[in-house]
Amino acid sequence: MIDWKNMSIEDLLPLAEKDPEAQYQLARRYGIGDWPKSVELYRKAAGQGHVEAQYELGIHYCYGRGVKQSKAQAAYWFEKAASQGHEKARTSLADCCADVGAAYERGDLHFRVPVYGAVEKDDTKAAEWYRKAAEAGSAKGQYGLARLLEEGRGVEQDFTQAAALYRQAAESREKYFYNAADAACRLGRLYYHGRGVEQDRAQAAVLFRKALEDGPQGDGAEGASYYLGLCYERGDGVERDPDRALEYYRLSLGTYCQISDAELFFALGNDCFWGDHGREKDRAQAAEWYRRAAQLGHMDALQMLGRLYEAGAGVEKDPAQAERLYREAHAQVLIAAKQGDVNAQFRLGMSCLRGEGTEENAAEAFTWLLKAAEHGHPKAQFMLGSIYYFGRGREKDYTQAAEWYRRAAGQGDIQATYYLGLCYYNGTGVDQDYGKAFECFLKTSDYGGDANGHFALARCYEKGQGVKKDLAAARYWYRKSAAEGNPAAADALKGLRQEETENNT
Repeated sequence: MIDWKNMSIEDLLPLAEKDPEAQYQLARRYGIGDWPKSVELYRKAAGQGHVEAQYELGIHYCYGRGVKQSKAQAAYWFEKAASQGHEKARTSLADCCADVGAAYERGDLHFRVPVYGAVEKDDTKAAEWYRKAAEAGSAKGQYGLARLLEEGRGVEQDFTQAAALYRQAAESREKYFYNAADAACRLGRLYYHGRGVEQDRAQAAVLFRKALEDGPQGDGAEGASYYLGLCYERGDGVERDPDRALEYYRLSLGTYCQISDAELFFALGNDCFWGDHGREKDRAQAAEWYRRAAQLGHMDALQMLGRLYEAGAGVEKDPAQAERLYREAHAQVLIAAKQGDVNAQFRLGMSCLRGEGTEENAAEAFTWLLKAAEHGHPKAQFMLGSIYYFGRGREKDYTQAAEWYRRAAGQGDIQATYYLGLCYYNGTGVDQDYGKAFECFLKTSDYGGDANGHFALARCYEKGQGVKKDLAAARYWYRKSAAEGNPAAADALKGLRQEETENNT
């Protein structure tokens, strides 16, 4: 019997030509000192079915040791080892598959910090990887697949399967799984609405409480607080208690905040309108919250409720009611603006600009927006920049536009940052500077961005303007912009493909 443990590198070298165990042992000897050599030897042994080598090769791919990091390749080798009964490989496979699924779900392309390599957003592939992880017992995989099943992304919508997976994830105590609270909250929502399970609002309330106990922060806790508030306000599954409902509503905003009821109802309306903080997007519920805030005199709530009536979103379309609400909001805003309320000055400027509740008046709009902007209101500064940039009721003045955009961008306004980037890109109102333009476009993408910002970023990568030319990055951002509805991005992507085809022929 060969004593592998006490053999030196020199002893192992001749045996490692063919013997997989010798290859594995030699790879271990090289270890940290020469990871690329270790990987080469692990690969030879793994190819011959050596289970420990397959596991080690997976580890090297997982962490990028001596080889380009690839969670997909890591999963491939973990699966090989797991199929031979390797327990550590089975656990690692589950984690790896869940990570790859998450990368595909969000479209993970980090140029500055490459984690998974270039992965384009693909919900179908995300579902495939999440399913592999779930089948291997990963709570991350169960949770990820459940969300896709609930929302019908990449798979056919299936509330019953989603509920079963949420239940498993909610009960998991898996290390480094931080979404048990959100899984419990989402399962509670299914019980609350009777989707995929028999409607049971008492059980829903139990799950919402569990979510609060398991996760004091994040969307799971915030969503659970909100739904518990609904339960207590309506007496759904619990004894009706309006005061306690208000406590949970406040908690749902992320912290137990001391704000007025009007501000609370308006914030809840915004959350329902946009689907933020663990809420489902629900314009009808948003309208109800805005109505409650409006009854307490909240100016912005009146304005938002007016827009919902104007568009017929969540309420029956009623232009006359919209106009009444706009006029009431305008009257309140005018009083507050004259008293020096900066937010009211901005709102009044926007009302005059849009003709909401008053006659459209660009000169009056400029006066009030300037007052708010001089007091540091970022949105007012952005709007002033746009008035100068587009010549809206004023002569075009790119220098003034760039200055106001710069002020608003300095306070983190995303739209202003994008337009400041355009000024630098085109040399309008400032000296042309592709480097500064690229920085602005990159900042907008870091904040989420939009189709125009992503298109501008892609163009910089394509032409090497302000950044090293990178066609892979250009393709990625053009695809993202096209998916967000920008036809120019789709044309640019087509042109890139055609150019690459011609260069390769």
